Amino acid sequence: MDIPSILGSESTQKQIFSSRHISGCLNTIYPTSSAVKDLAVEQTFLEEMLLVQKELIKPLQKKGAHVQETNVYNVLCVCYSEILSFTCLNVQSLREYTDRRGSESSIVMINHADEYIHTYKNYLNAVCDVIALSGFIHIAHLVDVPQKMFSFFHEHSKKNKKSQEAVVSCALLHPLKRLESYKSTIQSLIHSNDKKQQSLEDKQTAKRQLQDALVKWDQLWDEQKQKRNEADTTRHFWESSGRIVELLRSPERRLIRESRSHSLSLVNSGRFSTHWFVLFTDVFVHVSGGTQNVHPLTTVWVDVIQDTDTVQVCSSYLLICGLGNIAVNN
Repeated sequence: MDIPSILGSESTQKQIFSSRHISGCLNTIYPTSSAVKDLAVEQTFLEEMLLVQKELIKPLQKKGAHVQETNVYNVLCVCYSEILSFTCLNVQSLREYTDRRGSESSIVMINHADEYIHTYKNYLNAVCDVIALSGFIHIAHLVDVPQKMFSFFHEHSKKNKKSQEAVVSCALLHPLKRLESYKSTIQSLIHSNDKKQQSLEDKQTAKRQLQDALVKWDQLWDEQKQKRNEADTTRHFWESSGRIVELLRSPERRLIRESRSHSLSLVNSGRFSTHWFVLFTDVFVHVSGGTQNVHPLTTVWVDVIQDTDTVQVCSSYLLICGLGNIAVNN
């Protein structure tokens, strides 16, 4: 694209950037960096968050009081608003950096990485609690999703679905997907810092701060993938396990293993008896017929049953519980 000469002389550097509804033309005598593009993308992300805040979060806060597990949805809304506030500050600091009114270390996602990441972790936990309870579909039933949100977010869906649930899911997971872009932004800042004309000591100090922030954001990216996977696994379990364990559903509880997919049987069980063992993050459940015994993990001790003849460890274990002992085979 040609830029009119009226914008400046030949010594002036010009750059056009655009990202969805945000676009601009930069005309400066200073060398530009990839931070200009990062700013445009972050501004677009902020615009998307403001749309979700207005069309989804605020209506959910009003209607969420009339559903079960109200606190789960309230926490989600509060955490989303906190992420939005940090994003506003991050956009402002990126703008100051591109205007040469700040350094790399003054950018919010660098200078306040711990607080920013803590806010993201709170949101991650809130989203995963909603995922585990199949909450996106409940939100879609509570809130009428406007057409502009369909236009904005259905394209982000992996299967390009246009259902209300798919749009709600994409909108609320979008901040977590943004984390990967933050890693590349910091890597660009490190590259830019290496090229700056400054003292070696200042350059090394800035580089250490940037690398520390990069490690932290990278760890958060890995953590969110793991926690979302755990929440999805738990959601599938609740949806397929039937009413017998329905009363055990709680937002923060996650499935670890269950004996239908990982073999575990009761030692010396009756020929026609059925036993189902489910291990959650906080309880161990033994279902026999229509009866279930719930053992808090704080009261469960696992001991190995040894072969007394060979004095070798077998794949049998004794679960010492408050309500009695259970001998099982792996």
